[in-house]
Amino acid sequence: MPNDLTLELLQAHHRCRQTLGYLGLALPMLLVFGGIMSDVGVLPSVSDYYHSALRDLLVGALFATGIVLCTQVHPLRLASSADSALVPVAGVAALGVALFPNESGAGTHSLTRTLIGVKPAAMGHYLSAILFLAGLAYLCLIRFPIGAPAWASLLFRGCGWLILCGGVLATLASVTKLVGPEAAQQFVLRHNLVFWIEAMGIWAFGLSWLVKDHCDMATLQTSRADQSSRHFRSRWEPSQ
Repeated sequence: MPNDLTLELLQAHHRCRQTLGYLGLALPMLLVFGGIMSDVGVLPSVSDYYHSALRDLLVGALFATGIVLCTQVHPLRLASSADSALVPVAGVAALGVALFPNESGAGTHSLTRTLIGVKPAAMGHYLSAILFLAGLAYLCLIRFPIGAPAWASLLFRGCGWLILCGGVLATLASVTKLVGPEAAQQFVLRHNLVFWIEAMGIWAFGLSWLVKDHCDMATLQTSRADQSSRHFRSRWEPSQ
């Protein structure tokens, strides 16, 4: 049976995963409501909130996500241990998204813009975003389904494809917004397509982590129950 220290570590791991999942579910709507309250409305993309009054909220959420991902090493090496090598990569990429702003908001000052310039910082932003999304999609498509129930495996793969396809669609919409026909540009801007596509990917990310945590905790509880049952039988069954 796990001792008290091990149980405490497992509970801390459980709370970190729950925090990460709920943060992913809440972030897009927090940005929307915060934008409405600060009179900036819904901006063209999630990254554009860096250049608004909600900069602290976005950067704080990305740092929290990155730090939690970087420290997600399972204390008992259960089914989730297979993802432990890749999760910190996604975490570092999340920190990069926060530290390197995109090219919007020419008057916005940041340390990275001051050190390397606006365009190199934007390149760092997009590279970090690609690595972050690719890491999350890989976890959902390849790692999370291992040992998961059929319903959870289907959900993980759905979330993974949503994250992956959402990244591609958001890129295409961003390119259309910049260099596409006038009518297409106005359509993308009028409906905030990039933001809502990115929001769907963030929601898929949060949901997948909550379900993964639920599956791992259920597996742990079943394992502990089996150990308790075997221990009870070994004490009370007569020796041969």
